[in-house]
Amino acid sequence: FQALLGMWTVTLNLLPVVVMGHLLGGFSVLTCLFLLYLRLSRYRIGFVDMRIKRYATYAALGIVVLVGQIALGGWTSANYAALACTEFPVCEGDWLNRIDMAGAYSVPEAANYEYGAHDYAERMTMHIVHRLGAVITFLYLGWLAISLYRRSASQHLRNASVVLALVLLAQVGLGISNVVFSLPLQVAVLHNAVAACLLLVLVLITYTLYRKV
Repeated sequence: FQALLGMWTVTLNLLPVVVMGHLLGGFSVLTCLFLLYLRLSRYRIGFVDMRIKRYATYAALGIVVLVGQIALGGWTSANYAALACTEFPVCEGDWLNRIDMAGAYSVPEAANYEYGAHDYAERMTMHIVHRLGAVITFLYLGWLAISLYRRSASQHLRNASVVLALVLLAQVGLGISNVVFSLPLQVAVLHNAVAACLLLVLVLITYTLYRKV
């Protein structure tokens, strides 16, 4: 299916839904391969306190939040909206009165979607929603990392929570750099790569918490 999405990306002239699906498909394949590695290697981290097991649900919810944010980022990128706002921390101009949610998350008819088919207000809306999603993701995953570090008796799980926090901070820094430095190619690529690392760390934590002792 991922191969088909790659083909449709070209044959459907960069249709945003297909481009975003191709991105999410890539993240899904990576996650499945990582889970397969954990199963085949019989990954173990030792004893996990049963009191911390309740955080398994929170960690799984963290994956949902992160994947949602990745999807928002994919939609923003697929519609060439990464530079719709060039100021930080808020968008320039009268942005609040120009938000167009319905238009931003629709697919307008176009012969070719290269360079985008949405107007400025719609692209600005995509960008702003991605920023708001980043705030929510940062707060939730930051809370999760701190909670696991403070409450876990397992040193391995504490280490994983530290890695989660560090990767999360790096991702936020890269996102801000994309805006401040007008989307340098290296930073944009790193932003995707670190998002993948963030997802894998969350998968590792969730796998550990759900694993039977």
